[in-house]
Amino acid sequence: MNFTKEGYIQFLNLIKDQLIDFHTEGKGIILRHDIDLDLERSCKMALLEYEMDVHSAYFVLNTAPYWNYNDGEFFNCLLQMQKDLKHEIGWHNNSITESLFTDKPMREIINRPLEALRKYGINVTVTASHGDPFCYTNRYINYNVFRFKAKDFDGYKGEVFEMKEFGLEIEAYHNGHTHYVSDSHGRWLEKNDEVLKDYFEKGGRLQILIHPEWWDL
Repeated sequence: MNFTKEGYIQFLNLIKDQLIDFHTEGKGIILRHDIDLDLERSCKMALLEYEMDVHSAYFVLNTAPYWNYNDGEFFNCLLQMQKDLKHEIGWHNNSITESLFTDKPMREIINRPLEALRKYGINVTVTASHGDPFCYTNRYINYNVFRFKAKDFDGYKGEVFEMKEFGLEIEAYHNGHTHYVSDSHGRWLEKNDEVLKDYFEKGGRLQILIHPEWWDL
């Protein structure tokens, strides 16, 4: 499918009957959106999904240009996406990257965006690690700040926390999915067709990551 509104509608019609959320165990498709750049386009995508009776998860990035701690309208927009359009709002975790450019304690770096969201009534219990370019040059993954059994690609040697200390229940990359596909810069990543084919033939738990900024809505 192409990265147009019509293409996205085609995509949603393909998967909507099998959609589940991050809090549902077992088989199904989880639809996730990382809002790396474009909040306005993300809101258009959220409205389109709502009109098609589709509910997904949107992860907001507090180090992105669109984030403004002093703009109540910004947070009200996210609250409407959660309450009125019935999408989940999660935190797109870029905490280790942020720590490279500030003297703030890591606990404060994690707490500040979560407290800002919750102040406006946005219920945040899910997080997803952000793949910042600095992750690859410094050999860390932002979820390394939380305690998991696997500490792969871990160049981070700072303080590590339990997610529950911050009211977080789920990390998207540690949610037990058996299949995973993502878009990138206006194209599907290599082998996505094979992954989708395998899922629809064998079943399992599929997580699909869509970045709204690459779609012409």
